[in-house]
Amino acid sequence: MLFLKLAIFNCLSLAGRKRKQWLLNHLQERIDIAFLQETKLASNEQLDSAARFFRNRFHCHFSPACGRSAGSAIMIRKRPGLTVYTEYERDDSGRVCSVNLILRGEQYRLISILAPDNPPQRTEYFTKLKQYLDTPCRAVLAGDFNCILQARDCTKRRPADPSLKELQKLLRYFDLQDGADGTPAPAPAFTHWQGDCHVRLDRVYVSSELICMTASSRVTPVAFSDHSFVTITFENGDARSNKEIATPSWQLWKLTESL
Repeated sequence: MLFLKLAIFNCLSLAGRKRKQWLLNHLQERIDIAFLQETKLASNEQLDSAARFFRNRFHCHFSPACGRSAGSAIMIRKRPGLTVYTEYERDDSGRVCSVNLILRGEQYRLISILAPDNPPQRTEYFTKLKQYLDTPCRAVLAGDFNCILQARDCTKRRPADPSLKELQKLLRYFDLQDGADGTPAPAPAFTHWQGDCHVRLDRVYVSSELICMTASSRVTPVAFSDHSFVTITFENGDARSNKEIATPSWQLWKLTESL
């Protein structure tokens, strides 16, 4: 049976050692592939430090941040039966990281994204994503999309957004589906909080042939980011688990930085 657990997380910086350790604590919960955003790792020294910290357990691929902005990454657990290509793609703004791998004879293209906040810039960004998705491999597109496609994914009415049309075109053209739609839960949980607005910005889209393998998903609030730690599990067996509910733990406490 194939079992693969993915994580999507806007980590709001991995520059400090403590933040790396916090992330590693979560990755040790059987995470096979992590799609990371806002790493804020820009210099070669910062990138090398992060690679050394995780390299015993993970293959690390980084798209460097621009100054203190952005930065994306893909981390793949070192495990038998999984071959990672050494060459990978990235953009110049730290908002795209793309890696190919082979798992049980099947080729996959993994793409970690951090879409811009600005709608016109986001529209152009989604247009440029086509070059990374144009592949015969099965695709997994995951990250912080900074927009929503469905009303259920936000507690407030969102203003008109020209980037949505471009994202919808992208998903239709490459036959990608929302991974949360494959789980048996009635509705996915919100992943980001800003004031009284709750929204599901952090998502994963997969090639349509993978949607039937989606077994479960989980959204866990963490203390060191205003985004939740999102996981989604894929299985090719008959067993399918219900969507997991985050249980109370130390991980749910939010630090008050002003204290």
